[in-house]
Amino acid sequence: MVVTMRDVAQKVGVSKQTVSAVLNGKPGISAATVAKVRAAIAELGYQPNLVATSLRRGFNNTIGLLLGDVTNPYFSQLARGAEDVAIARGYGVMLCNTYDDPARWLMYLQMFVRQQIPGVVGVSEDKARELGLPASCIFQEAPLMDDRRGGYVATAHLLDLGHRRIACITAPATSLPGIERMRGFQTALSDWNVEFDSRLVVEASFDYASGTQAVKQLLQVNHDNPPTAIFVHQDLIAIGAITALKRAGLRVPEDVAMIGYDGLEIASLYDPALSTIIQPVYQMGVHAMAQLLDKLEGKAASELDPLDCTLVVRQSTVADLMQEHCSQPIATGEPWRDWRIETQ
Repeated sequence: MVVTMRDVAQKVGVSKQTVSAVLNGKPGISAATVAKVRAAIAELGYQPNLVATSLRRGFNNTIGLLLGDVTNPYFSQLARGAEDVAIARGYGVMLCNTYDDPARWLMYLQMFVRQQIPGVVGVSEDKARELGLPASCIFQEAPLMDDRRGGYVATAHLLDLGHRRIACITAPATSLPGIERMRGFQTALSDWNVEFDSRLVVEASFDYASGTQAVKQLLQVNHDNPPTAIFVHQDLIAIGAITALKRAGLRVPEDVAMIGYDGLEIASLYDPALSTIIQPVYQMGVHAMAQLLDKLEGKAASELDPLDCTLVVRQSTVADLMQEHCSQPIATGEPWRDWRIETQ
């Protein structure tokens, strides 16, 4: 027997509208209800009827999803958020990895158009039109956080701890978030009257190995005056960087403190646990897909919870910390001081 949304609602004792809201990631539903609905979906094996939905809508029910590399935990979280919304609303997802290759990226976009895919998450509408892609396909970027503010807060945390010789391992030069994080880094140094030193900046790729190589380069170039702290633009790079510091006989954070960016799960499991700027990556995927499907279906934009980052302080910057401390959303105030207030 086919399990319906009504069956899920009856199992939990809520309305169909509540089940739909949970599946679409909409706000206003208690955490307890969300957990009960998801448990009932898993227990009953509920699946939307994609074929029937496609026939009813009169167009292809597959959505394109362009990502850099799904083996990177950042992109896998983003994909999960987007896919959960798509499946809940009766769509399938075609996931394509671009590996930051412009030719591959364009090839996939052209393929989506040829196959009459009605919408694509991972590219802006303006960029799609610039490339001459037809208006019959709707495009939606994942929401961007305030990366300049995030870079500022990460650097301010290190400065607030007393560090002045601070290095930065950056994202690739073509990364817009990386450019903004770098600007935040430089602004924070200026606000603390610390002179920017280009010898303390090394570019890396979005992977573990490039982090180890970047630290080797930093230590070699600055052997006479090494950094006491490093801000790294991505958690995977940071973990590689910590590994390289350990191999060089340096302690983290006693000799060199380290803060990352993204809030990947592995950051909390590493030794020492990595301080980082946490992005709501899963919810970013939810927002992007919900916004695209609302446009596609001609609906008013879904009411979604506002997104912001937080600073989590762990042992990679504060050695004797007994437990991690999360700041308030970083958009306002001085979130780099929140952990001190909590520990007083």
